[in-house]
Amino acid sequence: MKKHLIYAAVALLAVVLAVVAVQWQPPADKLAGEKLFPDMENLELLNDIERVTVSRAGQAQFTVFRDEKNLWRLQQKGNYPAATKTIQKLLRSVASAAKLERKTDNPDYYARLGVGDEQGRLLVLYSPAKEWQLIVGASAQGNKSGQYVRIKDEKDSWLINQQLFIPDHFHNWLNRRIIHVEPRHVSQLTLKNPKYERPLVLVRSAPDKNLNYEGAPQDKERMTMGLEFSARQLTAVTDYLNFNDIIERKELQSSLNDQVITADYETFGGLLLNIRAFAMGDQTHYAILDVGINEKSTVTDQVRQQVQELQPRFQRWAYQIPRYIYEDLDKDKEHFPGYDFGQEYHSKENEKSAQD
Repeated sequence: MKKHLIYAAVALLAVVLAVVAVQWQPPADKLAGEKLFPDMENLELLNDIERVTVSRAGQAQFTVFRDEKNLWRLQQKGNYPAATKTIQKLLRSVASAAKLERKTDNPDYYARLGVGDEQGRLLVLYSPAKEWQLIVGASAQGNKSGQYVRIKDEKDSWLINQQLFIPDHFHNWLNRRIIHVEPRHVSQLTLKNPKYERPLVLVRSAPDKNLNYEGAPQDKERMTMGLEFSARQLTAVTDYLNFNDIIERKELQSSLNDQVITADYETFGGLLLNIRAFAMGDQTHYAILDVGINEKSTVTDQVRQQVQELQPRFQRWAYQIPRYIYEDLDKDKEHFPGYDFGQEYHSKENEKSAQD
């Protein structure tokens, strides 16, 4: 009888403990829901941040800073202009990050979350008055979302409510747009290719007119759909011209050979753009650019400012461009039906010189 009573008591106790285990909740963490950096909640403060560094295990990876014109630049790539939107996205995500759950404060377990000094990435934001240091660890797994972090020199680690987008490659920090010229603003395009006996020259008389072969009536419809498509691709190059990587121009200059494709663009606003593109092997393609002003045109202030900004950059840097951009420039003669590539080319200036 006593044994039955003991068994019943044990069973009852087990049920009670199970109910308590299910219903009991740990005391709420008073800091959960608080901003990771409360003093950054005022987004106006982000305008004061003048430098951002990312390092791992004491080794610097990326440093971006504002120059005297308030433009972001990447130090590890010769102070080339950085991607402003990428940096703004990172700063806003740090400023809006909130603590979801307190994790370990035991240094022996930091590595599991990637928040140890040797495992995590140290992100530091600098302003004239203060700096914020954060060790960014692994992303949450399973049914949790967010990221594990630890404020530098603090013991507690935290799961925060979002991922902090920190680019892991140089080209993701850079402003990869080389130049932007709207296709309709191109008044003339001269394309020289080793495949051609003479250059291809396309012109238009006004932004609302179609490109056509030099000397063709401007009020006449384009000759074929093929020409229309090819001309659109050639002028669109300046609309989406971007790069995969950059290299010092002086390092590439000696690699130029007789297989270079040259594209000269002129706009109604007086911009002159020269692109020399060439291949190095089957997979790598480069472009060297130069800009200038056609003083015979009505040059806009926007064009003068654009040239002033781009000239020093183009004089220093060359660009590794995507294959599809190179292929848009490398057109076979069959893409331009009706154009006579067989005659020796004479520019108008050369013809005038010959007559004199």
